[in-house]
Amino acid sequence: MKIVVATNKGGVGKSTTVVTLSRIWRDRQPLIVDTDAQNATRLFSDCETVKAAPLDAAAVLNKTGDRLVLIDCPAHLQLSAPVLACADAILLPIECDILALNASVRAFDELRRYYPQTPSRAFLSRYNAQDKANREARDWARNEWGETLLKTAIHYRRAFSSAAAQGQTIIDFAPDSLPARQYQNLAKEVEQWLAI
Repeated sequence: MKIVVATNKGGVGKSTTVVTLSRIWRDRQPLIVDTDAQNATRLFSDCETVKAAPLDAAAVLNKTGDRLVLIDCPAHLQLSAPVLACADAILLPIECDILALNASVRAFDELRRYYPQTPSRAFLSRYNAQDKANREARDWARNEWGETLLKTAIHYRRAFSSAAAQGQTIIDFAPDSLPARQYQNLAKEVEQWLAI
């Protein structure tokens, strides 16, 4: 199963999602394929990681067989096209900000247009329930996308930055924190959605 985490915006949690899900699914021995030039997954993941340019990633992905693979993409869907073409599923993190949401709508539409056979789901990232604009953006996204928007929203906390500075995922750094529990819930949702 090859799960691509992609969007056309940086800083929404693609790398964080890849390493956190790989940590949650560590017993499945996932492989991380990092096609993002920032190479952030190597900073805080103890899973096997392969660095590959998007154009070279297809060769790597074709050799993984039935292994669970999580792919971190650059913040540009066109650059990610070779990777998206190999995907069994696409996971799209969406920042709960009106400008980011507009970009995410375009990204989600592009994914559905160019990869209609590949199952795709979105989830809210960097969500702040105290912010009225975030709540309105959440409600709009739920109304617009229905079941293609997963129920779990990942709240932003400073603990993410502290965890990364320590070279850890939020699961290891603050296992009882709200974001850690939310990522556990997100993992369960993805498991149910993909029957993995």
